[in-house]
Amino acid sequence: MMMLKILMVMVVSCVMATVSQTDHNGEQHGILCGLLGAAVKKWKTTNHPGVKKALAQAIFGNKNGKGDPSELQFPFSKEYSENREVYCGKCQGNHDHYPGKSIPHDLICLCTVGSKGYPFVEHGSINQLCGKERKDLGCEYCGTSSRGTVQEWSTSGNSKTHLENTWNKIVKPCLQKGDTVNADETLKKLAERRSSDGSPNWGSHHTNCGGDSGAASICVGYSGHCGTNNDYPQWWEKLEKALSTPNLTPTELNSTAFLNNTHNHDYDDVPVGQAETSSQSMPPKAASTVHSPEETRTRLLSLSSNQQSGNSLTHPLLCLLSAHFFI
Repeated sequence: MMMLKILMVMVVSCVMATVSQTDHNGEQHGILCGLLGAAVKKWKTTNHPGVKKALAQAIFGNKNGKGDPSELQFPFSKEYSENREVYCGKCQGNHDHYPGKSIPHDLICLCTVGSKGYPFVEHGSINQLCGKERKDLGCEYCGTSSRGTVQEWSTSGNSKTHLENTWNKIVKPCLQKGDTVNADETLKKLAERRSSDGSPNWGSHHTNCGGDSGAASICVGYSGHCGTNNDYPQWWEKLEKALSTPNLTPTELNSTAFLNNTHNHDYDDVPVGQAETSSQSMPPKAASTVHSPEETRTRLLSLSSNQQSGNSLTHPLLCLLSAHFFI
């Protein structure tokens, strides 16, 4: 029996190693895809403004992002025409595109073909990138004399074909898989991949993530100022808490403290599982003050009319009107 168990462990280990070696960034893609699906699912059901902000960062790359996540479109390719290392390897100098800005952005870094067709041309054993074969990602001729005029996204160029294929065949399905995601299991996998500073550790890459120095450079890294200040907000800083925070109760939604704080809702100091407007964080009278439905509606309409359009979605009772993408 003991010998049988040992053999079973060896077989499983071999299978896992084979998958990892043949599908570059396959495991990382699986975790990020699950997190994105879970974020979209939560986005559609939460009434908590603080949760909404954290999910918006993860989905849209901006805490005031709004719209239907499943309808997001890839931005014009010119937005990804610069040095891949700056976009994927460090938080420094570029506040519009940087690692950790959103999950879709990090998936693009992990799952877009690099210079010369990396990772497909480096090792004959690698036949997939993030679960997709080379032909799925516009790289059927990579590494051959018939590769034509295809350009890869690296430190010196971009490829509209490769970027759009990554978006349509890898990122978009993740945006639409929320109903099939086990959020608890996905969060557990994320926790297992966190570094000492809290950032995800997506592998043993030792390069600049510029896509031009082998398969290891098809990566995303959180060096520089990622997560150290507010200049480069990171999706992974608050996502776990957002996915675990319950909806607010009707009493909490109608409380005076909640309505008076509409513009500044956040939950940085609220433990997971505890509603934002608990009696511990407000005077007893304020916590017990409840407005009628008509009074609540009037106050919300008045507050929303004074907000800028970029902040209108942060209140749980306002409608989703349009989609803006900020990855």
